[in-house]
Amino acid sequence: MIKIGELLKRKKPLLMGILNITPDSFHDGGRFLEQDQALRQLHTMIEAGADIVDIGGASSRPGHTPVSAATELERVLPVLQQAAGCPVPLSIDTDKAEVAAAALAAGASIINYSGGELGRPMFSLAAQSEAPLIVMHRLGEAGAHRDMCGEVERFFLDCLELGCRQGIAPGQIILDPGFGFNKSFEENIALLHELPRFQALGQPLLLAFSHKRFAAALSGERPGSAAIGNQALTLYALLHGADLLRMHDIAETTALIQAAGTLFRIGD
Repeated sequence: MIKIGELLKRKKPLLMGILNITPDSFHDGGRFLEQDQALRQLHTMIEAGADIVDIGGASSRPGHTPVSAATELERVLPVLQQAAGCPVPLSIDTDKAEVAAAALAAGASIINYSGGELGRPMFSLAAQSEAPLIVMHRLGEAGAHRDMCGEVERFFLDCLELGCRQGIAPGQIILDPGFGFNKSFEENIALLHELPRFQALGQPLLLAFSHKRFAAALSGERPGSAAIGNQALTLYALLHGADLLRMHDIAETTALIQAAGTLFRIGD
């Protein structure tokens, strides 16, 4: 069983590389749809410093076309099977418990649940498999939340309560505020400023802002390509104790963490 707490004792933050085996993801859709392309990218990210690789077979970008579990599995299973013996844990990014179960059987060891709702089958699967479970907030409508930070905190508390009832071990639920999902620019910034509030819940905190629209808005870059916004947010995350960062650009993020760690004595 993968224990996130043990990994974090050796390195913080952990870098989770994003591998989208999809034709329509917002940043890299279609680039890694073929199995050989996906495997090359997986190994490229590991060599660049990824501690986990998150593999997904369905886009979650705004306006995406939902796909069946069979389609997701057709995309991800061959890569998982070919990646047997991979030196880092692999995560399955899905909102379907049946996809997660098949991915775990094929070699994944972490579930990145992107459904945004309290799906009991996914929590039950995490308990039975002892796999770490990432839960992401994505409910509501951008700009329509009376108290975004309070809503995210309540969602996390509900997830932790359900996880406890299902038998998920302490520390095995990882919290993701869901930057960019049904949130306005101002709401995303508010979440950043409230990171200590979420850290006080005592679970690992994952930040996933890579190349999202609000990251681009920070720096005036084109949506879907936010290298400078990514750097600014990565530095903010480092200085505020994020546990995991989910990123597309692993080599650049590794270099930034190394430089920032030296300058700010992070990890000393």
